[in-house]
Amino acid sequence: MKIYFLFILILTQPAMASDYEKCNWRNQEASPFSNTDTFIQQLLDSLPSNATSSEINNGCFLTSAQKATSKASRKRFIHCEEKEDGTWVKTNLKVTTCIEEGNSQKCKEKYIYPRRPCLDENYITNTNRIFHEMAKCFDLPPKNLFTLFNHESGFVSNIRSYTGARCYGQMTVSGIKTVNHEIQRGNPIFRNFLKNCPHYQDNLVIRSTTTKKDIYQIDCKLTKNPFSCFFYSMFLIKWLKTDIHRILELSIKKKERYQWMESELDIQLPIKLNEVVLVFDNRSTNTKFYIFKDEEEIERNKNGKLISLYRQLKQDSKISMTKIPIFRNVENKLEWTLAYWSYNGGITIASKHFKNYMTELKSKLSLPCSVSSKFSCLMRKGLFYNFNHQLYGLHVAEFFVDDFSYYLNKNYESNRNRTEVTNFIYNLMSDMNFILQNENCNL
Repeated sequence: MKIYFLFILILTQPAMASDYEKCNWRNQEASPFSNTDTFIQQLLDSLPSNATSSEINNGCFLTSAQKATSKASRKRFIHCEEKEDGTWVKTNLKVTTCIEEGNSQKCKEKYIYPRRPCLDENYITNTNRIFHEMAKCFDLPPKNLFTLFNHESGFVSNIRSYTGARCYGQMTVSGIKTVNHEIQRGNPIFRNFLKNCPHYQDNLVIRSTTTKKDIYQIDCKLTKNPFSCFFYSMFLIKWLKTDIHRILELSIKKKERYQWMESELDIQLPIKLNEVVLVFDNRSTNTKFYIFKDEEEIERNKNGKLISLYRQLKQDSKISMTKIPIFRNVENKLEWTLAYWSYNGGITIASKHFKNYMTELKSKLSLPCSVSSKFSCLMRKGLFYNFNHQLYGLHVAEFFVDDFSYYLNKNYESNRNRTEVTNFIYNLMSDMNFILQNENCNL
């Protein structure tokens, strides 16, 4: 099955957008923009009011929220109330009904399940404004972020998963701790955030602890503060994407003994995680090609026939050697795909499993077709064909998701359901189809 990203999804079968809702006491109480405290109101007042400043319009956010609320169980919404000491508690909403009995009333209190927020214009507009504000502060592309939040929560602020993840980005306590730890150790992501948006300082940070009571505080603080909610989720995706970029740039530590390859073979080293070296021999009718996956492999072949031949004939235009990426368009596709996966499955997806997967994939590609499997041979030929046609690598959208999903299903060591992790990208993108069918959405 092929997966196509947001920028190649095709708009089909437009559907009419629904109107904003009219609020009542139940769903109005669940909105973080109803009866906001002074601090949140000040932050709201500081946001740009011009609707044209938003890259994505209200129609997209409304459609996403309506889809999420139509599917969610009523038990998934939380309601928070602030106590006199400033702490928050999760409660059910309380309804008082009274019956006239003569000259008196008989009243009875009844608790009902919390409700989702009212999807009125105020809620959708403010959610849109804060989303774009935080994306700007983190220097992240709104459309890629929208895809993630649409799948996670549908931009419903008080929705909570059965696993305990909460708010727009469905943050877990471990995710919040990770962000807090990175802030405490001086991660440049936070410094750049404050440089872009200095008016926030550190007032969006929620200190994380482990007791059940304190976890309830986190639930409520993130639910009631949409700025913090978006802050944590976007910090985590920025951190993951930054780390994934670093991983893709990894290479074997360059040693002095590799200098001969740069001087004699005219090839720049080191070879990065996403690269292989192609050697072309065009002296026969059918071009022969060889793939080296890393410097160690070239070093082991230092005295082999292929390298000796290249040394002798390197002035011959029919012998060539070049370094190419396995996956092309890395910045736009591969990094975001891995960031999404890691957001759902944990940082070991990229830091451990992707590195191991790439090592295994490069080994398969380096084997000639005479000794490799049929599938590996097709990948190898595909890499060669793409290079000859200026494509420079395998296509991420059509190949990587399937192949890496298969690898994760075999190797992902976690108590979580492997299927959930491996299917995450498919579900992420399939959820976008409904949004893109809305003719009033400008994605």
